[in-house]
Amino acid sequence: MLAVMMVFSALAEARAESFKSWAARGAREEREKDPKAAFSSYSNALSMWDEDDGAGAKAKVLCARAGLREKEGDGAGALADLSDCLALDKKNAKAFHRRGNLLLKDGKAAAAIGDFYKAVALDIRFAQAYADRARAYESQGESAFAREDYRQACDLGVKAACAKSGKAAGTHTVVVVVSKGGESYSRTVRVEEGSNAESAGKVNGMDMTVKASLSTQKKRQLIEFLIEVSQPDRNRWIQLMTGAKVRRGDRVRLLECGEWTVDMTYDASPGVPAWRPQDGNHRFTAVLGDRTCRLVQDAGSQASILDTTRRDGEPPKGFHLNASLSIGENGAPGSFELQYHIEDLPFQDKGTTTLPIGKRISVAGGKVEFLVEGAPAGAAPPSEPAAEAPEEAPAPRVSGKKKAASTPYYRPRFKDCRDALDACVESGNSFGGCVADAPDCSVKSVKGCCPTACFKAYEKSISLERSEAQAFRENFSAESACGIPPKEDQDD
Repeated sequence: MLAVMMVFSALAEARAESFKSWAARGAREEREKDPKAAFSSYSNALSMWDEDDGAGAKAKVLCARAGLREKEGDGAGALADLSDCLALDKKNAKAFHRRGNLLLKDGKAAAAIGDFYKAVALDIRFAQAYADRARAYESQGESAFAREDYRQACDLGVKAACAKSGKAAGTHTVVVVVSKGGESYSRTVRVEEGSNAESAGKVNGMDMTVKASLSTQKKRQLIEFLIEVSQPDRNRWIQLMTGAKVRRGDRVRLLECGEWTVDMTYDASPGVPAWRPQDGNHRFTAVLGDRTCRLVQDAGSQASILDTTRRDGEPPKGFHLNASLSIGENGAPGSFELQYHIEDLPFQDKGTTTLPIGKRISVAGGKVEFLVEGAPAGAAPPSEPAAEAPEEAPAPRVSGKKKAASTPYYRPRFKDCRDALDACVESGNSFGGCVADAPDCSVKSVKGCCPTACFKAYEKSISLERSEAQAFRENFSAESACGIPPKEDQDD
């Protein structure tokens, strides 16, 4: 009789408990390192849950119990609990990541990749999710996509991913060389992501200072510089301030102005062109009299060139240019709003003007000319300044007749575009770099050129915070809508 009474008492006590109290007990027991008791309490909580307790609270307990199952080696049970948790809470990035790892461990790489995509879509700075998605891609033999995800993970601080990304962990090496005539002055700066660095000292009798800051903007690295070389005893110096988007291995001529040149390398390797308008960089030219200055500038950054002499008690004399390029109010591609202040004493002028890409314009009654080169992402750099080159007539459309031998014309094919991009990526380059270097068929119709629509679609994907790999796959695959030509242009 006593035993029966004890059973009824225990049942009554259990009924007196609630979902909330069992869930709290389970959390306390888990903190106290009692996983068996915690598992039992979480299970009791779930058995007593009703709609008034809320879906979010149930999801939290399911995910907590999944963690206990996983630690005990019950992968199938953990997977089931995580799936039930995600059915109730579809914005739980950590749960998607955990389920992805369980799926990957179970050999289901494709399903795991799907979960990792959902995790980074919910939290674009989820570093470990990028690294684990890279492992999933590796297991499928997709080395290019794996490398891109390892790069992303490395950028976000997963040092173990850096070696597999082909990227140096920690600091990056920036070398700046300032030259005039036969003399050159060089300094090396080592800068970390998101920080500033400075290197200063004597070089060949000149004082040289290089300040650099490194940041990431939409998954591309932006270096902003202040470079100064001075000769105090002669009161002469040159100073350059500019910003440029870069990737590992780049060698960029930042400035040509009179006798001066300024070159920069970023974790450089041999064989990279001296200049290219990649990822938003443009080459800006200012002509005043017999002085021509050209500098590489990221659209949206402030640039300044100063080449002066100064004597005690007198204002500085020489050339000074401040320039800021920004997208115009109408947002039209290929056109910029230029704010400038230029002086070559005693002359000086300042103002704001619209500056189309590739068109030389005059200001100050014709005394100053400006030119900006470089097209939107994906266009190839012109071999000569656009304003100095004669305009090319558009390639003729031929219907029913053979093309004359004297006017060869390549008819763009999306397959050639994809083949060229795939070859670029397989060579170890980043997805974004390969897209940026690809020629635009509307600018120059050459084998391997890609449709303007695909470049625009790719940039839109990037603006939606997709990874370069995902944007590449969406817009440069055989099924991509942007690669389908109008019916009149399709091959017979």
